[in-house]
Amino acid sequence: MTGWGHDNVIRNNIFAFSDTPIHRYRGTSEPFKNVFSFTHNIVYFEGGQVLGGFTPWEKANSTMKEQTFNSNIYWSKSWSKGIPVKFGALGLEEWRRLGQDVNSPITDPMFVDPEKGNFTLRPTSPASKIGFKPIDMSKVGPQ
Repeated sequence: MTGWGHDNVIRNNIFAFSDTPIHRYRGTSEPFKNVFSFTHNIVYFEGGQVLGGFTPWEKANSTMKEQTFNSNIYWSKSWSKGIPVKFGALGLEEWRRLGQDVNSPITDPMFVDPEKGNFTLRPTSPASKIGFKPIDMSKVGPQ
């Protein structure tokens, strides 16, 4: 086996201000059952794309044994200006036709002040609708 990792579960995280894809798929032909689950996360961009990698994501379903992207919130200021959401080379509808992120809205998560590092969710945030559990930000970072 190599060090690619397998049986990854990424749940209830906030990914913010990345100018590179949040996940890069490398692909592997190793014989183990490879499970990848990305659920109940908030992805907040200034720009960039959601997924990248060495293997096109549209082919990832054939090499990943179980792959789940669902119930996430995606938002970018550039998307609100008409720049489309991209999942690798795929647009949102193409990505959803593969069965991915069918319950993931493209919407502002409504952070209090993300520009100043305050990722507390406003009471009217749609995050609870995707099953996101608020993170106590007072316990995050250096103590």
